[in-house]
Amino acid sequence: MSSASTPSSPAPKLLDLVRDRIRVKHYSIRTETQYVQWIRRFESKVNQR
Repeated sequence: MSSASTPSSPAPKLLDLVRDRIRVKHYSIRTETQYVQWIRRFESKVNQR
């Protein structure tokens, strides 16, 4: 059996990756919150186009 035929866990979402990276870098929880909010606003503006 090849590993390509077996489904793996779904890829992590962008915001999950951002949160993980911010936590690894030991940033403040408020910094994490602001980054996530900025990304959400950015995505909503891009999707409005």
